Amino acid sequence: MIVLRVATPDDLPWIMTQERRPEFAAYIHRSSEAQHRQRMSDPDRVYLIAEDENGIGRGFVLLAGRQAGEGGIELARMAVTEPGQGLGAALLSALIDWIMNELEPTRIWLDVFEDNERARRAYRRAGFVETGRLPDPVERPDGTAAHLLLMDYRPDTSDGPAISRSA
Repeated sequence: MIVLRVATPDDLPWIMTQERRPEFAAYIHRSSEAQHRQRMSDPDRVYLIAEDENGIGRGFVLLAGRQAGEGGIELARMAVTEPGQGLGAALLSALIDWIMNELEPTRIWLDVFEDNERARRAYRRAGFVETGRLPDPVERPDGTAAHLLLMDYRPDTSDGPAISRSA
């Protein structure tokens, strides 16, 4: 079971360790402590820590769009401590519930590198659908370039509204 809590500045060393793991070098941007602190103080953003039933950190999330006025929430960054072990699915399920209950969004969206198949698969299983592709490649954290895909949360994966998850 995954429980989410709002991160504090005391969590920054752990967050920075997670985003700097070698296996994430091509996919997760790395921020300085000053950049993280600035984002934490921004009312438009929220960092969440995913903990297991023993209070052990299993992942983190950065959301944006809380104050943007359009009701859309961006899943800006997400990492789990043990990729490929089901943590991403558990975190996404808890995260969607948290967003729906705490933020009441009109839309939940993200972008993901086209070649990050593990993440794309987890997002699809959680109810996200690919809605577009940026036309030009963007520079990745490791200096290479790749296309980003856009994904929206649509739990029924039909042509209906993007947000319709029931409690």
